[in-house]
Amino acid sequence: MNYQELVTHVSGETGLPKKQVDRVFDTLRDAIHAELEYGESVSLPGVGKFVSVHRAERVGRNVRTGEPITIPAHNAPKFKPAKSLKEALR
Repeated sequence: MNYQELVTHVSGETGLPKKQVDRVFDTLRDAIHAELEYGESVSLPGVGKFVSVHRAERVGRNVRTGEPITIPAHNAPKFKPAKSLKEALR
């Protein structure tokens, strides 16, 4: 299911106009981005939890030349699925 199919599905289930559902998803995405930027986590009951994890600086390799490169420290998003979601997929 792609984004437009999801918007259509939610619109059909809730009776809300597609434009309004699209706006809700945009707001949800923006809220998740903002919280992760500040190192906070976002929990969606029954779905999972988005967290920001710190990755330390490390040495990698350029795949073409084999030359070592330094990958700087950074924060990366991580998703932990909820137990109920894992069980539903079994």
